[in-house]
Amino acid sequence: MLLKNANVFLRDSHFEKADLRIENGRITEIGCFPHEKGEDLSGKMLIPGLIDIHSHGRDGSDYEDGTPEAVEVITRSQLRQGVTSMLATTVTQSEEVILQMLNNIATAKVSDGAEILGINLEGPFISAKACGAQPPEYCINPDPEVFKRYQNAARGMIRLVTVAPELPGALEFISHCGVKTSAGHTTATYHQFNAALQCGLSSVTHLFNGMPPLHHREPGVVGGALLGDNYAEMICDGIHLDAGAVWLAYKLKGARRLIMISDSMSGAGLADGLYELGRNTVTVKDGVARIANGSLAGSTSSLSKNMRNMLSWGIPPEDIIRMCTSTPAAMLGIATKGILTEGADADFDVMEEGFLLSSVYKAGKKMF
Repeated sequence: MLLKNANVFLRDSHFEKADLRIENGRITEIGCFPHEKGEDLSGKMLIPGLIDIHSHGRDGSDYEDGTPEAVEVITRSQLRQGVTSMLATTVTQSEEVILQMLNNIATAKVSDGAEILGINLEGPFISAKACGAQPPEYCINPDPEVFKRYQNAARGMIRLVTVAPELPGALEFISHCGVKTSAGHTTATYHQFNAALQCGLSSVTHLFNGMPPLHHREPGVVGGALLGDNYAEMICDGIHLDAGAVWLAYKLKGARRLIMISDSMSGAGLADGLYELGRNTVTVKDGVARIANGSLAGSTSSLSKNMRNMLSWGIPPEDIIRMCTSTPAAMLGIATKGILTEGADADFDVMEEGFLLSSVYKAGKKMF
């Protein structure tokens, strides 16, 4: 297959008019082939397929439903938003429920949705004092034996775990759990966060949310995350973060360390109404999801919508793309995704000006 005349975000570097040759699900050649026929994408952007490392659900389904059908609905809905690969994200619950979620995700077979690269375990190793919409009664200290049971149920698919660094045993867990860890739903001090970085902490779960605000006498996780050499997620739906907070993080950390996430829940893609997250009833009103105590309960947005938000806030388009593609791929250590170059997976989005999605390709196949 040959795609021609697109404005390609080439090698995570710059836009350039080019043709892409795809064979067996991979990009085999990038160049100019004027005498060959192919699909003409003149006037359109070609960018890597989006990677959403933090998504709980969409279109009325949640991974907590524990059914193969829920996984199908979520991954297909994500693909329609331009997400070609993702981490299926769990919530804090009883061990029994989490084991069921993990087993269901690990055994689900979906061919026509976003590819599940692994699992993001958001809880239960979080602070009950900063649990947000997650049930505090199931928050526990980091426990290697419990995690081992989770990883066994997940068939080794857990790739990212949220941990509150201040909890007993957290630093040892971060050092030895064997997967990437992210600080979140935490009341950790600046020094506790930096101790976690020294132990190998990789990232921060939805920066600014689920943690105390920056304070001049106690910078906390926010201050540590903005200054440290760590990755950090951001929910850029215009609800979780003000544009000024996004700009603050962007100026201090840059696009090579910031990862845009959707944090989408089951109400994403649907009308206002009642939904669930972590077995809490969630009310979605005017697109904003909250539980009864007023805490935000995930997002009803998508990465492609958040890209348009960031564009309206003045963030350069090249860096917006990086935050949704090459940076999450780098954090996960995946070299063949999030970039358009020879040998990379042929996962990409065709977009009109303003990040309006036109079509999506996964493994070289046009999905819509």
